[in-house]
Amino acid sequence: MGKADQGTDGYAADKGDHETGYFNKKYVSLQHDNGKGSYVGMFVQMYAWSITDMQLMHAQDFIFMRFADVLLMHSEITKTADGMNAVRARAHLGPVGYSLDNIKTERLHELAFEGLHWFDLVRWGDVETAFNDVTQVRNSGVDANYSVKYRPEIKGLVPIPETEMRLLNGVYNQNPGW
Repeated sequence: MGKADQGTDGYAADKGDHETGYFNKKYVSLQHDNGKGSYVGMFVQMYAWSITDMQLMHAQDFIFMRFADVLLMHSEITKTADGMNAVRARAHLGPVGYSLDNIKTERLHELAFEGLHWFDLVRWGDVETAFNDVTQVRNSGVDANYSVKYRPEIKGLVPIPETEMRLLNGVYNQNPGW
């Protein structure tokens, strides 16, 4: 994988394969050579657990939050440029004044490819307009038109399970749109 001549060595060009291999690192277990010729899960190594079942040794149940994300959230909440400029300083960029547009741009660039942008768009109410100029995409070798299927009345919320609604006899109100 990762060869410059795409389409060789197992990489299928234009079929949705990720030539870098980094995509899978979000989902595969972290393993470490235990010095005895075998690999063990990260938590076996860190905590000397006797459990060696690799299916139990995954780290994806843990949520890791980048400090840059925390700083950008701080700036957005306090409406100050302090956190945003701390992120920019780390990247050797000059300071900017606070504005929601500057926060949006900074989050877009700083957190690119981390799967957070959709939630930003929902929070800002920008979903319906964010994709206005994006209509053509290439998906698995096929050109297609892109459209967002988003119901603004639900505001990005999922329904509260009906079983919970019944158990609490009307204490909860169902989320809007459900």
